[in-house]
Amino acid sequence: MASKAGGVNLVHCHRNSTIEEKMDELKARKRALADSLFERDGQIASALTEDDVKALFEA
Repeated sequence: MASKAGGVNLVHCHRNSTIEEKMDELKARKRALADSLFERDGQIASALTEDDVKALFEA
């Protein structure tokens, strides 16, 4: 806890996720989706569903 400059009351600070953390999470989800589409030999393992395509383009 801290106090505002010139203030006498305590101020509570809450840390939210940073942009970088959110980008890392999104990148990990997209990587997992991409990895699930192909076998180790490069053959297609499964087709994209409508939800998969939406997930690729979400921000």
